[in-house]
Amino acid sequence: MEIRPATADLPPAGGPRAVLVAWVRFRDDRAVDAAAVATLADVLPPALYALWNTPRPVPTAEMTVHFADALDDGAAHGWSLVRIRTEHAGGAGRSTTAPCGRRTGASSRRPGRPAWCASR
Repeated sequence: MEIRPATADLPPAGGPRAVLVAWVRFRDDRAVDAAAVATLADVLPPALYALWNTPRPVPTAEMTVHFADALDDGAAHGWSLVRIRTEHAGGAGRSTTAPCGRRTGASSRRPGRPAWCASR
């Protein structure tokens, strides 16, 4: 995979917010189908890494992917914009969403709409 940060929020940077955004693509130019989307949903490090100066273990205990209709036209190829945000962290749990996965390089009936959303 090739990953290019899309914002100044980088891990581990000790920044002000728990958000990471990057453009991601498969180096072998595979189609961004449902299986690839599941991979993209967990490709970035935990968004908490944008807040911390030192990485810590933050496992993905459970992940759910909800597909919108953007894949109905068929799989896309090329770059996908992936955004991961931690909404709540404390105690023994956290809630993180990855609400972006946009089709690039292909037409869509609804351009610019998220193709998928994931929670982990």
